[in-house]
Amino acid sequence: MAGSQVAVLRQQIESICFAMHQGLSGLAAGTARHTFIVRKHIELQCAQEQLAHVIGDEKSIVAMCEIYERSVIDG
Repeated sequence: MAGSQVAVLRQQIESICFAMHQGLSGLAAGTARHTFIVRKHIELQCAQEQLAHVIGDEKSIVAMCEIYERSVIDG
């Protein structure tokens, strides 16, 4: 069960990172862009907290870094 939950959370985090990247490079500007990014950061924090609950704080931080780096490189 935990393995599939981790996979779902990792996918959710990847999707949020992708959306954030698109939001930064998309056509939106000003306040709308800022509001969007803030909302995505909040979603990202919630997903990371859920992941930490399943696999522990240290492993969740490592996973977040890996996902974020991959999203920046692949983005």
